[in-house]
Amino acid sequence: MSLAGQQFYDTDVDGGHVFHCSLGLAAQEGWLADQQWAAIANDFMQNFMQNMDFAEDGGKAPAWWVAVRHGLSRNGNDHLHIVASMVRDDGTKWNG
Repeated sequence: MSLAGQQFYDTDVDGGHVFHCSLGLAAQEGWLADQQWAAIANDFMQNFMQNMDFAEDGGKAPAWWVAVRHGLSRNGNDHLHIVASMVRDDGTKWNG
């Protein structure tokens, strides 16, 4: 299994407040169960949050995030989207 990922930063409002990432499989790799995608999203965000100083153990407040799986793409790729607030609970902003 190889995950293809793309990252998008929302820059429409005041320099951006939302991180958006899409993780997906190639159509020929089939699809994953919801539980598998949940584990992948959690692992991805734990690594992302630690590497980008979002995690609580970095001494700063955590950021909220959500993963949304909405079926196959037009090309038949199983995928999900992860959206995270770039503003932490304490009001500080992640500097991407």
